[in-house]
Amino acid sequence: MSDTKFTSGPWEVVDHEHYPSFRGVRGPSFDVKAVMVATDLTFVDYLQRDADLRLIAAAPDLYEALETASKALEAIASEMTVGERYTNAGQYLLDALEPVRAALAKARGE
Repeated sequence: MSDTKFTSGPWEVVDHEHYPSFRGVRGPSFDVKAVMVATDLTFVDYLQRDADLRLIAAAPDLYEALETASKALEAIASEMTVGERYTNAGQYLLDALEPVRAALAKARGE
């Protein structure tokens, strides 16, 4: 991964060893814990928190996949030119890359 400050992983969702109402994401340098069961939480809350933990654990892989896809699409778009201008398909690829670039920048804290 290029110019990132976050831990690249692997990250995984784990159950807490001593407290069954906690789950977390374990990475190489730290753990993040989440309360999964409490009197003020519903089953929907549990499902959402579990999904959030899985998304957090997948974040380094998702970042790397987006970075790779971004470079590939930029290379493809650069071949789709007529003179100095992009073809419609090339411009479409560049436009589609904007949210990808924004997500990558957000992950880098920019």
